[in-house]
Amino acid sequence: MDGLVENGSDVSAFFMNRKKLWYQHLRVQVLLVGGTFLGLVLFMLVFWLIMRSLAGAFTKAEAREWIISLLFLILSAGSVYYLNFQANQRSKKVRKAAEAERQYHRQQSEADRQYQRQQAEADREYQRQQLEQHRQQLESDRLQRQTDAAADRQERRDQLAYQAYLQQMAVLFIDNKIATEQVESEIFQFAQALTADVLRGLKDEARRNQVIFFLRSLTLTETETVEPDRVSSLLRGIHLDRAELRNLQAPYANFTHAHLIRANLRGAIFTGANLQGAYLEKADLTGAYLERAYLYGAHLNGAYLEGAYLVGANLVEANLRAAKLIGAHLEGASLEGANLEGADLTNANFRGANLNGAFFENALFRNTTMPDGRLQDGDR
Repeated sequence: MDGLVENGSDVSAFFMNRKKLWYQHLRVQVLLVGGTFLGLVLFMLVFWLIMRSLAGAFTKAEAREWIISLLFLILSAGSVYYLNFQANQRSKKVRKAAEAERQYHRQQSEADRQYQRQQAEADREYQRQQLEQHRQQLESDRLQRQTDAAADRQERRDQLAYQAYLQQMAVLFIDNKIATEQVESEIFQFAQALTADVLRGLKDEARRNQVIFFLRSLTLTETETVEPDRVSSLLRGIHLDRAELRNLQAPYANFTHAHLIRANLRGAIFTGANLQGAYLEKADLTGAYLERAYLYGAHLNGAYLEGAYLVGANLVEANLRAAKLIGAHLEGASLEGANLEGADLTNANFRGANLNGAFFENALFRNTTMPDGRLQDGDR
């Protein structure tokens, strides 16, 4: 609206200037015509006077009067010429001022139009940004709804799978007395397969830990048994290769000869667990808790044990070839006859550990704390 008012003022001023210039031009034209006519009359009069004087038609007194009249006419013509010259000068000044004013108004109008264009472009850009943000918000909400719906579906699947597992295990435990079954019996193998299947299928860490707690409550995770040929742990020899078992809580559980190759066991708790002869090749045990764990003859070649807690663990004759023990805690651990060929022992702590007969060929020692407390660097 302000732009329209200013443009209207510019138009009004333009027409006022045009009107002023027209009146000035008319005045100049009148002065020019009048001056020209007066000059012509004066010329004819002077010519007539000269001719009459030559003919002796005037007396001295008449000649003097005519000369005075001529002088008056000459002065009048000079005045007319002067006024005409001043009018021309004023006309030029007015034209220049009008042109400067028009130029100023044109510049102002162009600046206003440029500002309006920039403002309109800024408004359009703001609207585009608002629309894009709204679209992104809608997309984010849609994805969040999908994620929530998928999580709800997974939760329902986990709940149904867990309930089905509990019901089947209850039938096996009550009707078939699984705790008295032979280790190699079909019932034991079926129960173990059910356990492995549910641990693989459950995505929720809490649900997986509930399975372990359920087995522990039925004394089916014990590390020892009075009768070695009877069932003491459904986890013994279980097949969980490549399983997702992050943060699994299985302290003092019996995973003897369990298959956990390439399993994700980051942050898992195996405190005091029996992992004798377990297959843990390239398993991810980063940050896992294995204090006092029994890992006699365990297969840990290529395993990831960064920051793992193996304080007081039994790793006698364990295979740790090319294992990643960066920052691992092995204080007081027993590694007699263990194979650590090519293992990465950067920042590992072996203070008080038993390394008798351990094999360290091509192992990487870097700021590694040895059993006597000294630091060692370089290959050994």
